[in-house]
Amino acid sequence: MATPTSPILYVPIARKAEKLVLDLSVARDRVPIAQDVTAVHILDKGTGNFTLIFHFSDGTEFTLDQSEVNNGDSYYWSISKLYLTNTAQSGLTVKILVEYHSLP
Repeated sequence: MATPTSPILYVPIARKAEKLVLDLSVARDRVPIAQDVTAVHILDKGTGNFTLIFHFSDGTEFTLDQSEVNNGDSYYWSISKLYLTNTAQSGLTVKILVEYHSLP
């Protein structure tokens, strides 16, 4: 009897990581905050309203708003650009860690 083989999993290796503290007191509409990204980690989503927009190299996009992410969540995708949309909300921030394919 043949033994099933496991699929090979490709995990992109980050060349750089950066902590982003995003001040939500400034309104944004699809403002790019990172590009050529291998992973996004939610460190502290805070209590504000925001939407992260993941844009992929094939032109597709995936959005997550504050109700769909939790502190500690990680997203391991090959992301061409990461955008942020939010209304102006005084005193609120979102903290994320972004890992890059190459040096930005």
